[in-house]
Amino acid sequence: MFVRKNLLPLILFVIFPLQIFAQNYSLIPFRDNDKWGFCDKYKKIIIQPKYDSVNTFSGDFARVILNGKTGIINSNGKEIVKIKYDRIFDFSEGRAKVSAGVKSGFITTEGKEIIPLIFDDAYSFSEGLAAVEIGNKWGFIDRQGKVIIPVKYDFVYGFKHGLAGAKINGKGGFLNLKGEAVVPFMFDEIPFYYKEVFRDGLSAVRQNEKFGFINSKGDLVIPMKFDAVNSFREGYASVKMSFRKKWGYINKMGEPITQFIFDKVYFFHEGLAGVVIKDSTGFINTKGEIVIPVKYQDANSFSEGLARVKFNNKYGFINKAGGDVIPIEYEGGGNFSEGLAAVKKNGLWGYVNKIGEIIIPIKYNSATEFENGLALVIDNGKFGYINPSGVEYWKN
Repeated sequence: MFVRKNLLPLILFVIFPLQIFAQNYSLIPFRDNDKWGFCDKYKKIIIQPKYDSVNTFSGDFARVILNGKTGIINSNGKEIVKIKYDRIFDFSEGRAKVSAGVKSGFITTEGKEIIPLIFDDAYSFSEGLAAVEIGNKWGFIDRQGKVIIPVKYDFVYGFKHGLAGAKINGKGGFLNLKGEAVVPFMFDEIPFYYKEVFRDGLSAVRQNEKFGFINSKGDLVIPMKFDAVNSFREGYASVKMSFRKKWGYINKMGEPITQFIFDKVYFFHEGLAGVVIKDSTGFINTKGEIVIPVKYQDANSFSEGLARVKFNNKYGFINKAGGDVIPIEYEGGGNFSEGLAAVKKNGLWGYVNKIGEIIIPIKYNSATEFENGLALVIDNGKFGYINPSGVEYWKN
């Protein structure tokens, strides 16, 4: 997104759809002055604007906020979950975490509070279990709220591929769905959020100040010899060795594909990874070859075949051959999504297509990426949605 950082907390609720089922594209958030409701694609009001904030619909449901409290309505505007919670998180496996005050619990898609708000914190359900916290200790419950894995761990991650990272008495290991320690509690650290654990089949671990990688059986497949690591993406991981004080990349066998010459590194995406030498950025391929010269002041990862770059304090877009596709003449830019990218000129934002044509006029105070046919923008200091044709779904 390309909204100023100090505005992000204000829009997080608005821009992320409630994840339950497939998106419902027939209803679009509509703002009338400072109140929100929903309309169809022709701007006919379906649900009257009366809420302080809304989500886009997911399936037949959307989150709404009124007077500081959150609930869920259906596509007829009926209140499915009472507007009484401080926050409602995404549904996962038929359950959504809800919070009120400092306690958390879970509701069903019918709005039933099936697991009381008795936990100090909780994660969403994953592979049938949810991590919960009571008194600074963590364990796991099932979808009915029964404790399956004792609440005794200092910290846990959610389950992925049948395994969950956990830490107890200062050491980390991995549990299976029965709560058995299938990877012994012997590591000083298991880095990364749980979605990064065993990405590409390997997980980073740290012991005695050095990082390596294990497989899901707990076998050490890449020795603990690195001082810093990132998770694997597209079969490669960036790693750092202190005696060189630089970053490089390895494959899943631990073999280096580059020299350790980079000051900053990025994940591989669409077959290329951004690398920084001193203050300049370029791109390497999966053979470790620099295929786009290290000459840019900044660069984003490739998205839909193009990457936003900064050169001489201006922004534009290049292709994977390093060619300038969209002139480097803008004050800012975002990633391509659904064929469009936000660009900034004279302090305002609009959207260009992949050949650089301005499709949506440059007139907004701020802009985000398109997702499911909608983008959130700020116009004259107020939020609103637009579609890829530039239709604005607001009034006043």
